[in-house]
Amino acid sequence: MTVFPLMGIWLYFNFGQEWLLAVPQLENDHFYRWLTWATVPMHFLVLIVIAVFVGTQDLSMISVVVMAITAGSYSGLGLQGTLVFMFGWVMVPFLLHNFWAWLQLTSANYIEHYGLLRQRDENGRYERCEPHHSWNASYVFSNFALYHLERHSDHHANPMRRYQSLRNFEDIPQLPTGYNGMYLLA
Repeated sequence: MTVFPLMGIWLYFNFGQEWLLAVPQLENDHFYRWLTWATVPMHFLVLIVIAVFVGTQDLSMISVVVMAITAGSYSGLGLQGTLVFMFGWVMVPFLLHNFWAWLQLTSANYIEHYGLLRQRDENGRYERCEPHHSWNASYVFSNFALYHLERHSDHHANPMRRYQSLRNFEDIPQLPTGYNGMYLLA
């Protein structure tokens, strides 16, 4: 492992691409791995805290819906039957957060691939997914908030690459705004 940081220099001399200097170091940086591991328990924590709040407070229906959208924005699917069992039927409208999370996921998939087609070969199978088959957006805030999801093209080209190492390509389709702006357009 002591020579791992030098691998970028070797790759640079062999392939002449400057971005190769950073990828090996980013791949080996344990901070990003810790960050993704911490995200999983945080999803559960946020869901449980919001559910306890909704289940124990006398809230208006609009507040329950707003909290559901907040939970859905953060946590996606999880812990439903248990929530109804623990806090009663008030959780049923709260579980709208599942719909909100699904809407976000579907919108992201739509935004990432809208209008970009892969060719079929003579056997009817689609060509291998390449960087030009998905849209990128190189905006600092939304890339940070979404774990470089907006560098979607590099994810398709290199699915095993860790998110912190995903790159933006200038010669592929670029979105006019980050995902938040594109959600509104979609």
